[in-house]
Amino acid sequence: MKGFKRIAAPLLAAAMMLNCVPISSSAAKVCYLTYGGVRIAKMGSDGACYMLDMGTPDLNSRYLNILMKGNNSRTVVLPEGTFRMSSGILMGSNKTLRAGTTKIILTDPQKQLVRNDCTATNYNSIKNVTIDGGLWYIVNNKDMLRDTSTIRFNHGQNITIKNATVYTNYRSHGIEIIACKDITIKDCTVKCQGTPIEDRREEAVQIDVATAKTAPTCANYGSRYVAGQTCRNITIDGCTITGSRALVCNRTDSENNRFANCMHHNVTVKNCTLYGVTAEGLVLNNVHGFDVINNRMLSNNKNLSTNFSCGLSAMLFGIDSDTATYRNHIRDNLIKGGKSSIIFSNYKCSAAKYGPTSIKNNRLYARAGAGSTLNISNTCITRLETPYNRNFKW
Repeated sequence: MKGFKRIAAPLLAAAMMLNCVPISSSAAKVCYLTYGGVRIAKMGSDGACYMLDMGTPDLNSRYLNILMKGNNSRTVVLPEGTFRMSSGILMGSNKTLRAGTTKIILTDPQKQLVRNDCTATNYNSIKNVTIDGGLWYIVNNKDMLRDTSTIRFNHGQNITIKNATVYTNYRSHGIEIIACKDITIKDCTVKCQGTPIEDRREEAVQIDVATAKTAPTCANYGSRYVAGQTCRNITIDGCTITGSRALVCNRTDSENNRFANCMHHNVTVKNCTLYGVTAEGLVLNNVHGFDVINNRMLSNNKNLSTNFSCGLSAMLFGIDSDTATYRNHIRDNLIKGGKSSIIFSNYKCSAAKYGPTSIKNNRLYARAGAGSTLNISNTCITRLETPYNRNFKW
């Protein structure tokens, strides 16, 4: 390939160009992607754009966001080592970001490292995105200066985060998923830094309903983005998550409880370690259809009178048209809690019921004693099976 060839539509005021230059006396050539005459990435034989370190956090942010912009298909590979940015990544659809072992550092503690704009409802703001690898870090985590999420996606679909280590603090979320479907978080580690706050119960990973209270960043785009939209088809697999709460499917009683009947659907949590430092390991609020399989989870809250000390909490706060039709499975887990290992309740809504639920072959520990491992309301499940569990005092 000789000279210049246009490979993308103009971005901002300049065009993305492919520039091939010889790298030896042979016919071999290296191709660079240039923007406004500046080389920003090297083109690999695999078709990926290998991002160059531009030398400053401002330039790194500017040019990486140019590569991530728009909905054209593109794979971008970050340079090895430490990659500093002064602002976060605004993702477009159809993008793969491969970070390997690179440590990505955001130098502004009040910004998010990865996010997307709200541009459409019905899961259409962003789609077909993969983040593979990376150590994702915002400066001054330990100083607890921020309450913004490290990585946040909203109103999207078909999003995968894998092989990543994501740092947060005890005031904020490492990964936040708002009103999305077909989401996979696989083989990731989410770590909290700083000092736990006893009365703060922010979750390291949050699966959220879109309301003005729970998703103020979405509310900034307009009221149609905070109309109680929920998440569907969420898989958390092979992850280690530590937070005040580790992993939570969220609900809200805001706006006069108008969103009580908004339900998440089809949540799978498997092969994970979930550690709640001041509250639960796993919370499934307003979830229909969940599989919790082969996990280790615990709450380190030692208060035997509070539900926050349970290892796994599942609660319904309202009713929708298919309330009792979804099946739920909790099996082959090690679960440790204070008041109980597992609690089920139709809290504040006695008519709400889970569908058929199997709690099977788990090792259950409660600080309150072996007889307290299961704390299940008699009215909240249509059919309950609890075979082959082993119960212990912790």
